Amino acid sequence: MGRVLQELFEPQEDQLAAQCDALWTDLVRSLEKQRVIRSKKINAAFLRWPRHLFVDQRDPIARRQAAGVNSPVSIDHGQSVSQPQIVAMVMKLLRIKKGEVVLDVGLGSGWQAAILRECVGAKGKVIAIERLAALCESTRKRFQGLGLTDIEVIHGDATNPQDVPVGPFDVITSAAGCKDVPPFWQDRLRRGGRLVYPQQVGEVRNAVVDAPGFDFPPDHHMEDGPIHQLTRIIRFSHGCRVEYRGTLCGYVPLVSDGNG
Repeated sequence: MGRVLQELFEPQEDQLAAQCDALWTDLVRSLEKQRVIRSKKINAAFLRWPRHLFVDQRDPIARRQAAGVNSPVSIDHGQSVSQPQIVAMVMKLLRIKKGEVVLDVGLGSGWQAAILRECVGAKGKVIAIERLAALCESTRKRFQGLGLTDIEVIHGDATNPQDVPVGPFDVITSAAGCKDVPPFWQDRLRRGGRLVYPQQVGEVRNAVVDAPGFDFPPDHHMEDGPIHQLTRIIRFSHGCRVEYRGTLCGYVPLVSDGNG
């Protein structure tokens, strides 16, 4: 009887897949209408690699959330898949071109790496580094199933110069926040290279916001934790310069294994 009830209330795989695809298409269209997604390249990448393909396929609730909700979705090991709106903003700031070489810090479930891979094209290269071995293993398997085996996955500490490829990279992006990026990241950008990361500008403790220079209403609904601001650094012939600070967001912290 339990199995019969389960079949009655849970959609079959084809039906669930169609529901998720429809939800995702609606979400992408809404981001277009809000002018969060303006580029045809980013729009095509989002539609090619829906976020719900990068969560546990055995969990119908997680798949629907990933497809239809414009917010982060939790995955294993205390991590999450980023909010589509924020990822779209990151992609815009990166100004990715076909054929470029990208370092993706914080592989997670692999969704952002897949978007990056679509943007750089067949002649480009995406290298993703992740400190959690279990996530590396599960995401490699996911990439194999999705035909994304040309994304290079490295198990390592992105704050340790010995674990990170020397590059040079056209683009470095981080899905983990910090007050300042490790200086060697900037050194591994080629001239004209772009680094986009969530810079910590404050935090919320017991519902009290501590973020100098930013005004938040007393009735804010922010959860306790760090507050980040998307920041872009450009490498020039004479060094690097912060070119942009903008959207506020929340990310997991950049964690060091202490071996650097």
